[in-house]
Amino acid sequence: MTNITAQDRRIQYTGNNPADAGPFSFSFQVNATSEIKVYVDSTVKTLTTHYTVSLSADGTGSISFTSGNFPTNAQTITIMSNIPISRTSQFTTGGTLTASALETEFNNQFMHHQQHDQRLDRALLVPEHDTISGANFILPAKASRLGKVLGFNSSTGNPEATQQVTGASVSVSGLSAGASPTASVSVSGGTASFTLGIPAGATGATGATGATGATGATGATGAQGPQGDTGPQGPQGSSGGDIVTDTSPQLGGSLDVNGQDIVSVSNGNITLTPNGSGVVRIDGSTGVDISQGAISIKNGGAQSYVRFYCESSNAHYAQLQAPAHSAFSGNITLTLPATAGTIALSSQIPTSASSIGGATTDEATALAIALG
Repeated sequence: MTNITAQDRRIQYTGNNPADAGPFSFSFQVNATSEIKVYVDSTVKTLTTHYTVSLSADGTGSISFTSGNFPTNAQTITIMSNIPISRTSQFTTGGTLTASALETEFNNQFMHHQQHDQRLDRALLVPEHDTISGANFILPAKASRLGKVLGFNSSTGNPEATQQVTGASVSVSGLSAGASPTASVSVSGGTASFTLGIPAGATGATGATGATGATGATGATGAQGPQGDTGPQGPQGSSGGDIVTDTSPQLGGSLDVNGQDIVSVSNGNITLTPNGSGVVRIDGSTGVDISQGAISIKNGGAQSYVRFYCESSNAHYAQLQAPAHSAFSGNITLTLPATAGTIALSSQIPTSASSIGGATTDEATALAIALG
């Protein structure tokens, strides 16, 4: 073994694979494979069962985990020396004292010191400059310290078992920016109270604008506003189609059919039915033109008639009326002559049939016709 150098006798690794067998090397020296101690997280592993050790001639080496005992990802692997405190050589009076035997003994003693210092570095120690005259750093007896908090006497600084803590409370107070943080603890009635003073930090930079949120739900319909002013007349629209059936029509004002006809579909009738005593009125400044077809005036029991008014005041008229149903012996057809001329109706009853173009006397009593 070469000279022992000053170094830590403890090294750690982190498993970086789901199954990491190693090898994991160590640079401190030992005399035998049994002088290596291995932890995986907080569990001590057993040589040969969980891992094997490979040593080099200078006492350094590496470990490898056995099958089925590989540390998993992120587990901590700790390798440290565990040299027992014992002598490996025996010197006798008058015996042989070789340099190699002394070298081995000194190496063992030096490794013991390194191992001891390694453990002291992880122990609770009193500062070197503290006055410890008369100090007693032995812990209180087990029965006195069970379930209690370890404290230190306010006069001697010696460790002692303080009150048993069954609860705790924490309070935090804000301090002004730039102030030093504070902390205090007290125990009363089994409750430990922690008080923390935390200074305000500097205002951070404005963060980036977040993404636009989702569109919210449609709000309730607002109250109807006042009626606006009548807008200007729009341009004439394109020619529309036929007027179709409407189960609940509401017509009023002017109806502009834009030069189109009102045509029923599937040979259907066009019916205009006024309510109650109302009438169907067709007004035309230059008259009403029926281009083709027949006019039928039907009723619900009364005699049908046609009135011809002679003036704009509609005060006087001539009426063409069907006879009563009880007087009918058949339908009557009035056919106008094909020759040019004027037919005038008269209220005078003719005295002979010859005066009405061959009609009988009975027919002449109902209608007087004079050809002009």
